[in-house]
Amino acid sequence: MLRSKRIAWDQLPIFHENAHELKGAERIKNYCMGGNAVVTLSSPSGVHHTYYIRAPWKDDKSNFPEGTRFVYARHSNGKWLYLGQIVGDGKDLKLTKNSYYGISSPAFRGMKYILRMMNEEFETPMILQHEGCCSRCGRRLTDPESIERGMGRYCSNHVAAER
Repeated sequence: MLRSKRIAWDQLPIFHENAHELKGAERIKNYCMGGNAVVTLSSPSGVHHTYYIRAPWKDDKSNFPEGTRFVYARHSNGKWLYLGQIVGDGKDLKLTKNSYYGISSPAFRGMKYILRMMNEEFETPMILQHEGCCSRCGRRLTDPESIERGMGRYCSNHVAAER
């Protein structure tokens, strides 16, 4: 179960000093679908996009199918803008009437690329890294094993028990 406390937009968990590259489809999917994930996709040319991927709040869960995640992209002005929804098994990103970005925007294309990385293994020059926060609760990761895993020890044990 995710924390019931909602995270304020100006307090989204980004800890660059504890960022770690995510490799492998399963690890990427586990992190991104954790419920409170912050990831950055970087190209070799230096262009990057940062995304916040969250589960519906507890009181909204009955309104959305299992596996729904809301995606926000960080705009160049530092604000988080709603991008769309990941639906079902994490293979599709759909825009809604509240989406700020369109399908031709670099932020949308970048998130579609992340979904592809989550669902298939392939060689890529792109780098995907988490921003040093637990993908489940959003707290800062400090333990080296937790940083590599992308989830704190308590949350990791809790997720394992749920399975």
